[in-house]
Amino acid sequence: MINWQATASHVIGEVHRSLPADADLAARKKALRAARPWEFASTSWGKKVWAKHSRKYLEKFGLPPLKAKAVEDHLSPLERLMEKSKGETVAFGLEAQGHIPTIETAISEGADWQEIGRRINWDGETARAYYERYLARKGGAA
Repeated sequence: MINWQATASHVIGEVHRSLPADADLAARKKALRAARPWEFASTSWGKKVWAKHSRKYLEKFGLPPLKAKAVEDHLSPLERLMEKSKGETVAFGLEAQGHIPTIETAISEGADWQEIGRRINWDGETARAYYERYLARKGGAA
């Protein structure tokens, strides 16, 4: 099994020893590209490790460092959504989402729960269960 980090460091060290001390940045880049082992060109992990070690080496010889990522770039999609919606309330349930009038209209029209579910974009059986809970709280009959 290959030790990616050690192999990249070793190969880049060999390239460094083979170059003249006054080699410019372009010559160093060219030498690194030519010396890159095939494993580092044929796998995504290898490419990532090689790029990291090459950049670290080339920054010592004038390659501008990458800018640090902003903190918000490190948030997961859920964390970004939570940040974006701070202060907003999320409504859960038939009553909170305003579905009760739609359900009652559908019931009066004789619709089954599958159809009612389609109308409010819920699963029909889940809508039925939640509507029955709503009626129980309100003192009505299912």
